[in-house]
Amino acid sequence: MEGLQPHSNLQSLTVWDYGGESFPSWMIRPFGDSNTDLFLLNNLMELNFFNGINCESLPPLGQLHNLQYLKLRNLTKVKRMGNEFYCNESVDGMNKLIKLKSVPLTGQCSSLEKLCISSCKKLSKIGDGLSTSTCLKELDLSGCPNLSSIPNFGFSSLQYLSVRRCNKLEVLPITGGCSSLEKLRISSCEELSKIGDGLSTSTCLKELDLSGCRNLSSIPNLEGFSSLQYLSVKRCKKLEVLPITGGCSSLEKLGISSCEKLSKIGDGLSTSTCLKELDLDNCPDLSSIPNLEGFSSLQYLSVKRCDKLESFPLKAPLSSLKELRIRDCPNLKPIPSLDGSSSLTKLEFENGGKEWSRLLPNMLQSNVSLCSLTILNLPDPTWIHDDSLGRL
Repeated sequence: MEGLQPHSNLQSLTVWDYGGESFPSWMIRPFGDSNTDLFLLNNLMELNFFNGINCESLPPLGQLHNLQYLKLRNLTKVKRMGNEFYCNESVDGMNKLIKLKSVPLTGQCSSLEKLCISSCKKLSKIGDGLSTSTCLKELDLSGCPNLSSIPNFGFSSLQYLSVRRCNKLEVLPITGGCSSLEKLRISSCEELSKIGDGLSTSTCLKELDLSGCRNLSSIPNLEGFSSLQYLSVKRCKKLEVLPITGGCSSLEKLGISSCEKLSKIGDGLSTSTCLKELDLDNCPDLSSIPNLEGFSSLQYLSVKRCDKLESFPLKAPLSSLKELRIRDCPNLKPIPSLDGSSSLTKLEFENGGKEWSRLLPNMLQSNVSLCSLTILNLPDPTWIHDDSLGRL
């Protein structure tokens, strides 16, 4: 590779399966007069380096002033990225640097827009300089099981934040100022116990997805989140309250599953009259939900394995409801507003109380569009006769 010195105007370079222990000299030496800071690759804007399995160190990429896109993958012997790491615009990829222990950002990445760190199994620290990366738009951390903390951040430019499979991370330090944040996804962070209160200021948030955070017992109030459209909370076994306190007027989809200690959903859900999908599954301590009057947009309703849930306060006719699933809710009483629904195309009912036997015949008669019907383990099934099923 030493003999493949490119032209100094090269703008994009991709290297696959390089077997050397160090980079060729033309990547690291100054170009022309040694007293200048111009490198041969000074015009390089994109560098992709894949499968350099013997490389132990990196060249001074931070001296490449025009570098905008850097992707490093499967550099299994690299242990540390120092000042050579710092560059313009974006650092993306860093995939499978399995021996990388530290990303020492020290405040020199003021133009950094995108940072993605994936499958760095020994990574335990990200430098405090991340806090100064005020132009950061996307931050994606995944598969870093030894990462126990990350610097405080509150970037007004941050739009996307994803943290996945970082099992030792205990706190997500959102300290405020993330006013542009649109998507937040946290999954399989088993030791995560706290999300910074600064999340409450992220009122531009459109998607919030929390899953597999078994030690997360609370989250900041979700008040005034007028842009929030999608909210999903799954397998957060210690979460007791979902604090929707008002203003989530754009919420279209809400899913909650396998939150065994969840006992309350904030009354602010009552203002989410644009809700189209509501899915509650395996929340055995949930005994009530807020009033859902005026939810005429609701199209999909599924309630499963909510042992303590007794009532569903839907008062107005569900004129848009197309799919209804109710299963293993032994104490749930019939929902009167279902009696006036006529748009159902799919109905599934399993292991319910006797009271439902009086409501189901009327539902079958009024829903002329019903295409699919599943009824299992219903007490007193004698009401099922030709008139009830004739329209199917």
